[in-house]
Amino acid sequence: MEKVRGLVFGEVAHDYDRVRPDYPAQLFDDVLAFARLEDGGPVLDIGAGTGRAALALAARGAAVTALEPDPAMAAVLTARAAQKIRVEIASLETFTPPAQRFGLATAAQSWHWTDPATRHEKVAALLRREGALALFWNRDWLADPALAEAHLAVHRDIAPGMDPSLGPVAEREYPELPDLAEHPAFTGVERRIYRWTRRLRREDTLTLLSTHSEYRMLPGATRRRLFEALRPLLPDTVEFAGGTVLFLARRDDADPPLVTVSGSG
Repeated sequence: MEKVRGLVFGEVAHDYDRVRPDYPAQLFDDVLAFARLEDGGPVLDIGAGTGRAALALAARGAAVTALEPDPAMAAVLTARAAQKIRVEIASLETFTPPAQRFGLATAAQSWHWTDPATRHEKVAALLRREGALALFWNRDWLADPALAEAHLAVHRDIAPGMDPSLGPVAEREYPELPDLAEHPAFTGVERRIYRWTRRLRREDTLTLLSTHSEYRMLPGATRRRLFEALRPLLPDTVEFAGGTVLFLARRDDADPPLVTVSGSG
């Protein structure tokens, strides 16, 4: 069966949960303040994965519904949530909306997996008037430029044409979202960046790479060869620079009808 790139993370769900970077605590405080959720919710988390964002929002009092299309990822989230979160095995495209609209919709590391032709309208229809949308991504890379260049050279040799994670970066790592800024369903778009650093052991760094979709899509033999070539390049402790980019927007005050979404998306 041919792999679907957006649904490969369940192959390594527990590794994903263990080694992927957390999101800054301040980000969640800022998102909830922007959304004006004094009543604690309700919040829709799209592409929730193993629950990093959903759990952080629930810990701040939000009533979270988490959508995750990969059953293996959803299973980790369900175990972690301990009934604090409503978990649905669904994508934005297959989710059947409830009668109640949400005050906030979030997508942490997942908006790029939604359908660009329909996602803005579908989210707008799920939000109440002036409901908020928060989209955010972690970006991390090797802090040592020489190590990053050596990392890239190995990829060019073994997996040419691949855009490797953790390689040399530029400002492009903190993208803009013109489709959101220009969409009539949303207004008041803001962009914020939260910078951070962290360290991982050598083997955990390789595990981190293995949780990225571009590596999951490689043939197994190629991935093993690539990691064996990378291992001697890495120090015992690997330093990362990184940051989280956040986009905030508010649903326009027009009140679209609730929609029922069907199909696999």
